[in-house]
Amino acid sequence: MPESPSRRDIFFTFGQTVQLLDEIVRKNFFDWTQNLDGQYLKKLQQPLLVRCKNAPFRVDINFDKIVGMLSPDELGLFRQRVRFIDRKMEPGMTKLLWLSHGASNHFINDCLLHFPSPPFTRNLEFEDDQESHQQSRLQTLRSTHLEIVHIMTQIHSIFAKDGAEVGTSFLCFLHEC
Repeated sequence: MPESPSRRDIFFTFGQTVQLLDEIVRKNFFDWTQNLDGQYLKKLQQPLLVRCKNAPFRVDINFDKIVGMLSPDELGLFRQRVRFIDRKMEPGMTKLLWLSHGASNHFINDCLLHFPSPPFTRNLEFEDDQESHQQSRLQTLRSTHLEIVHIMTQIHSIFAKDGAEVGTSFLCFLHEC
């Protein structure tokens, strides 16, 4: 939309609407927390994220379950990304509480930018696709291996009766391949 008075009016009205909605949410949240029993209020004074009790290096969310399924080699491929996400999540485990309304919203929105939804929302589908792909590649490798064995057997049969000197040369040839 080109710059115009109506565009400025729209943006101004939008800004006022967002501000008004934020104010309503803050007031409702405040009123709600004022009517809570002490035990529930205390629970809201906990961090947004909590580490697993049985595995303190993990947070009990789908992301950690996926990371836990990776082999050491696969984990090496994602190590830098995992560290980045850990740094992004740190405020939710140390500083931000369920009661810290505005900062919590900003934290959650920021984290959502770094968590692509398909791997987390469709974990089982991802696992099935990976299993299918791995089986397909394994079948290709086995088929290619059998072809190579067949060709090498045919080549060997050509030189098998030509004596020890040719046999040694054939072995040297094989090692160079």
